[in-house]
Amino acid sequence: MILLRNHINKPYIWFFLCIILFSCVNTKKKYLIPDKKMVPLLVDMHIADATGLSYLPDQKQLRVDSAALYGWIFDKHEVTRMQFDSTMAFYTKHPDRLSKVYEKVIAGLSKLESEIKEAEKDEALKKKITLWEDTKNYMLPNDGSTNRLSFSVPVSELGEYTVTASIKVFRDDESLAPRINAFFWYDNQTEQGYRDYFKSAPIKKNEILNTYTITKQLRNENVTHIKGFIYNHSNQDTLFLKHAFISGIKIIYENF
Repeated sequence: MILLRNHINKPYIWFFLCIILFSCVNTKKKYLIPDKKMVPLLVDMHIADATGLSYLPDQKQLRVDSAALYGWIFDKHEVTRMQFDSTMAFYTKHPDRLSKVYEKVIAGLSKLESEIKEAEKDEALKKKITLWEDTKNYMLPNDGSTNRLSFSVPVSELGEYTVTASIKVFRDDESLAPRINAFFWYDNQTEQGYRDYFKSAPIKKNEILNTYTITKQLRNENVTHIKGFIYNHSNQDTLFLKHAFISGIKIIYENF
């Protein structure tokens, strides 16, 4: 009887052992997140961590708790905290696999950072408008031996205005204190009118084509023009020679 029982039960024991072993393997796999799914999940978690650390950096008590955001991330990627913990435990025993996963995570974060920078750049460019542009290239003295290249451009909007030009001055140029200067202007019934000056930009005599810019915010609604000189000087007489090449003259407007 005992021999018969042993004879009958052995195959069944092995069968049940195989079922239990297979169930354990399946259970283990069930609680592991695939690498392809883990990469975007970790990217989101790193963003959440960065948000928690960067928000109000000088007031630690008011920082966002990045851990509080993980629940939303798990829901987004349709995983549980248990699956995440099990997967990370698995990675600690397989560092080579973790390294490969993090290579993709870093690549994903770098791509996202580049996209954000491009978006910010595009947004900044949208806010800037070329209000006025002189497409002519000037060669002094051919275009006037003491020409200061004056300009007067109407304005109507409050905001930031930039005057820019590319200038190359040769060493035999005799201008004293060459500079770009500009001012906001309107007619206030005085001889010179109201003037609010930009900070001038000194021009170098180094025979190199340099780009010069001067910028100022307009906050006075009475202003009607920007006026000034692209190549001003301090010489008291006209018995001197300018020798310079000037191009790319623009006035750029950016709203607040």
